Amino acid sequence: MAWFFRNRVPWAGGRLLVDPAVCGARTVASAFFGFYEHSERRLIRRHLLDIDTVELGSSVGGVTAESARKLGRQRALVCVEANPNLQWILAQNIQSFASHLKVLVVPKAVAYSGTLVKFSIAANSSDSRLSQKDGDDGSISIEAVSLRELPGVDAMNRCQLVCDIEGGEWDIVANEHELLSRCERIIAEVHGANMVVSFDRFCDCLSKLGFRLLGRDGYVGAFGR
Repeated sequence: MAWFFRNRVPWAGGRLLVDPAVCGARTVASAFFGFYEHSERRLIRRHLLDIDTVELGSSVGGVTAESARKLGRQRALVCVEANPNLQWILAQNIQSFASHLKVLVVPKAVAYSGTLVKFSIAANSSDSRLSQKDGDDGSISIEAVSLRELPGVDAMNRCQLVCDIEGGEWDIVANEHELLSRCERIIAEVHGANMVVSFDRFCDCLSKLGFRLLGRDGYVGAFGR
């Protein structure tokens, strides 16, 4: 499938680079059939504003491509992706879909537990995440950064957040009240042991910060003021 399209599948009005040797066959198939990050993309099309944007967990750039269609020329877009194997794919997809934007890619992990964190790289890129295991589990060390430390974020008076960092959304809600006060939209996939309870609790946490739920698709929510 990927070979037939030379590793570029139809996507968001263009062609998305997805190399199965790096992304994994499941991710490539999901992108080809349009299932990849479907919930995030649907909510982005409905709720993303034309303002400066921070994207956490950019992966190969599929969501980035969808966001770029909503953002006007020279808007700032900060993309954070911890997986070093995806950096070259993300860069090429940004060139294909977001060349009209001022894009900055940050190859770090958003975390609040130290300057270095362990990151586990899975065969399918969608399964890669921060490692919670002790000992040698094959994970690598990645430099950590907080949301407020990202380059350019402090200059954003109005911004929005697109977030899929496998549970890290809870740390952001707990630690980034000042930055979130400048945030007008949040589109986030919510993770937790009990997804129903976790989503409701996440909505409650954001409501205390002045956000309301604008729409949801599964366990991805769009929140605004």
